[in-house]
Amino acid sequence: MAPQERYRQLLDAARTIVSRDGVAGLTMSALTKEAGVSRPVVYEHFDNADQVALALLEDYFAAIVALVDERTRGAETLEDYLERAIAAEFDYHGRDNLVVRNLTNGHATGKRLNEAFLLLRQRTIDTFTELLRQQGASDSAASVGGYALAELVPNVVFEFAARPDADQARDTLVAMVKGAVHAILPHAVARPQTPQDVLIASRAAGEDRKRTKDDRRKGSA
Repeated sequence: MAPQERYRQLLDAARTIVSRDGVAGLTMSALTKEAGVSRPVVYEHFDNADQVALALLEDYFAAIVALVDERTRGAETLEDYLERAIAAEFDYHGRDNLVVRNLTNGHATGKRLNEAFLLLRQRTIDTFTELLRQQGASDSAASVGGYALAELVPNVVFEFAARPDADQARDTLVAMVKGAVHAILPHAVARPQTPQDVLIASRAAGEDRKRTKDDRRKGSA
């Protein structure tokens, strides 16, 4: 199996473990058993379980950013963008068993994983803040609004995406978000775009991990 295919296989196995047993169940032994491979194969890609958890978080960030960007590219208004983005979030989290929530909430696990999660949370805040600035919101209004949206949207998605009433929850959230945005930007007309720094960061996460792993392989050769 090619290295990238094996890496993906191991991530998929790790995702299954976290979905079933939580992050506490993610050990190198458990990953070896779940993936059906030998321990040397696992250690060829990851040094320890913390690295596996970080890889899952980075993979999640890259996947959700790519999906939201794809779904929102045709949006002509901020309201349309937000509706599409929220729908994409519900679709993604409705089928991934909320792995990111099982990994950490930013305060409950190891330092490196917490730091990575909080960095992703800050990028979410920055995304909403920039979207509001694109519509002409003042810096202070955009900062407060971006923070509020970053707190509201992910928490509702995490809570309801996998429930039977997910569609109703999605529509309710969309209505609330549109109302809140209209309250501070009643005449928003600019075409919204996903901030480029967020897109760049999502690509860089995977590229940095691959570069680090390739350098380690060369060093041990």
